[in-house]
Amino acid sequence: MKALGVDPESIKKNAGFVFKWGVITLIGIGTAYIVIKDPKVLGRWIRLPVDAAKGAVNVAGTAVKIGSDAVMLIPNAISRK
Repeated sequence: MKALGVDPESIKKNAGFVFKWGVITLIGIGTAYIVIKDPKVLGRWIRLPVDAAKGAVNVAGTAVKIGSDAVMLIPNAISRK
């Protein structure tokens, strides 16, 4: 029991430490396996922030266009009469 801890608090602390590093290790092994199996995955993950930024710019541009169309709806309707 001394390897785990003497009192319940130290046992809980040590178990949390082992769990955290166990999960980190498993994620690292899984990531290494995926990258070794298909190296193109790494390029996709590296490109992800750029693709997300392009998408955000497109969404903002679309929102601005829709907003300007909505603002110009009444003046356009009046001028067509």
